[in-house]
Amino acid sequence: MISNDLIKITGYEVLSQLPDPFLFEDGTRVHTIEDWENRKKELYNIAIELPYGKQPPKPEFMHVETLGLSSRNRTYRITAGPADHPVSFRMFLFIPSVAKEPWPIAIDGDLCWDYAFNQEYINAFLSRGIALVLFDRQELAADIRDSGRRSPLYRAYPDLNFGALSAWAWGYSRCVDALLHLGVADPDCIAFTGHSRGGKAALLAGALDERATIVNPNNSGCGGCGCYRVIAKGITEDGKEERNETLEDILDQFDYWFSPALKDYYNHVEQLPFDQHELKALVAPRILLEGNAASDLWANPVGSVQTAIAADEVYKFLGAEK
Repeated sequence: MISNDLIKITGYEVLSQLPDPFLFEDGTRVHTIEDWENRKKELYNIAIELPYGKQPPKPEFMHVETLGLSSRNRTYRITAGPADHPVSFRMFLFIPSVAKEPWPIAIDGDLCWDYAFNQEYINAFLSRGIALVLFDRQELAADIRDSGRRSPLYRAYPDLNFGALSAWAWGYSRCVDALLHLGVADPDCIAFTGHSRGGKAALLAGALDERATIVNPNNSGCGGCGCYRVIAKGITEDGKEERNETLEDILDQFDYWFSPALKDYYNHVEQLPFDQHELKALVAPRILLEGNAASDLWANPVGSVQTAIAADEVYKFLGAEK
């Protein structure tokens, strides 16, 4: 629900009906769990590869090097990928003092954001017995529009058309690989989290990697938890009139986050064969805990509610409703 104390909606437009996640491409419907597993394979192509690109694969090898150890944190270097073009990035592990390993662990790729190394943020996890992993997703793919495809993961897989969001999502899974290799993670309690564009990457990573038992994107908006088909306008708590970000807005500035194929739907959003409720459905039946600032209209909290309601039908079908 959106509180009237935080935001007043003044306009609301749905560009077309949301695609039915239970409808196979041949027109038949999902009736059984086995059907759903087959439908998930179609949704992988429609809701992941079309918007985000052909995904970088699991690495041919992985090496974890210890760079530093202390009583409260550890630093590692993960090297993984194809043997002839390995990719390397650092992983920081912050350790709770009130619990022993293996720990429940939250993984956050937003080390490039100022908040990530904030002690209050880190302690919010540690004080509850949860270990926190931070990595800098920009070590995998630069967050610069005109940087070309010179970043490490693009060079490792030059024949694939994935964008930066997929490169960043790949980093979450490599952290899981490393943590399980080290024996420090409770495999039944691994969470992916991130904010804004980092939230988009966390959601994509959670849809791709079933080892994430909790997927927690925050304010992920367009290309994340939002709805491409929903255009909402409103008055925020500070009295400003705003609208949410659209597909056209994000492609004008951040097209390098996505597959080039997404541009085919520029000004034709109503023709998209998917929407973000289907990406959320690929997380089911695992826990999807999304955060939205109600007054941040640009991040499309209204559309996020719509895709959550639609995805909940899949959770109900799988017996995992809230």
